Amino acid sequence: MELAQLVTVIDSLQAAQPVTDAFEPRSRDSAVWYSSQKEHLLGFWGEYNTPGAYNRKHTDRDAKFAYNHLRCAPGLLWLAEALGEERAVLERGIDA
Repeated sequence: MELAQLVTVIDSLQAAQPVTDAFEPRSRDSAVWYSSQKEHLLGFWGEYNTPGAYNRKHTDRDAKFAYNHLRCAPGLLWLAEALGEERAVLERGIDA
């Protein structure tokens, strides 16, 4: 999958997700620039193939590479929830 395809999928998902929304206040850094994990992932991956805010040197990465290098538990939780993962699985991930 190309990164642009992943961004298109994320853009189609609902920002509000109950499990993530309940988890997020416990993990949120008050200095973040985004209002939701959807906005966060769209911003992060939307500029991934550019130098962007992180001054990236490699701008030819695919979606698999970008996904495997995301270091944001709430973002991964939101994505799993928004894509329809079962609540019990999400909660086990939070507990772990």
